Amino acid sequence: MNLSKFEFSLSRDGVIGFLNVLIGKFGFKFRFHTALDKRKIWLVDHLFSISSGKVISGLFQGMKLSKKSNWDKKIYKFNTDLSSKIVGCYEQEVQNKIVELQKKNKKKYFVNFGAGEGYFALGVLHSGFFEKSLVFEISESSRNIMIENSKLNSLQDKLLIKKNANKNFLKDLNDSFKEISDIFLLMDIEGGEFDIFNESNLQAIKNCNLIIEFHRSHDHKKNQEFLSKIKKYFNVEILKTSNRNFSDISLLRDLNDDDRWLIASENRPYLMSWLACSPK
Repeated sequence: MNLSKFEFSLSRDGVIGFLNVLIGKFGFKFRFHTALDKRKIWLVDHLFSISSGKVISGLFQGMKLSKKSNWDKKIYKFNTDLSSKIVGCYEQEVQNKIVELQKKNKKKYFVNFGAGEGYFALGVLHSGFFEKSLVFEISESSRNIMIENSKLNSLQDKLLIKKNANKNFLKDLNDSFKEISDIFLLMDIEGGEFDIFNESNLQAIKNCNLIIEFHRSHDHKKNQEFLSKIKKYFNVEILKTSNRNFSDISLLRDLNDDDRWLIASENRPYLMSWLACSPK
């Protein structure tokens, strides 16, 4: 048995961290809350209360959010990402790039692979950037929360929901929209991009705007081959998680430094990157 994880968790989170690694080794999903977990849960509760469940800044400002979540529901009471979503800084790099690409090459329709509870798919409708959103989401509970969020914002008539995406996704696009070239695609399906974006599919969407949350494979060659394939059809810019500035958000001024910076956490295991792709 590899003891390094036990040693690391014990030094970082104490006995609770050690127990959580041990529980994980036996295959259980349950985890004890560390002090950091409890602080994140408190922050979500506090922010949801003072914001009345609305996004308080950024591109999606004013959008209403359900407190429910499918993410880590066996570990947390609700989604600890919700704090960054309420503040409006969740995947801020992606939000900014959507605005930039829309200004250069405006599209009518938004397609979201791995839409979760609909933060982006509904947010871009709420802000008026797109006419309709088509989403692919494999989780039934996430789809149900997305429907609830759409109703909270009176956007249900502009939202089309499909289940899991696969290599045949072009049929859904053709059935839903008149022109594929009028589509902006956002993909976050935990590595599924390697299978879905084959040569023929990339050829078909080469005139679309595209952002891929890039889940790097342990196989370096596979990563390079995928990047080369994308670059054949698109101009590619690599985005990485950048800085956040909360100094102008009045609702956060009474929080201490630790809490303000903890809001920025999106609970990622490593520095995330995205591929922002515009047509050549």
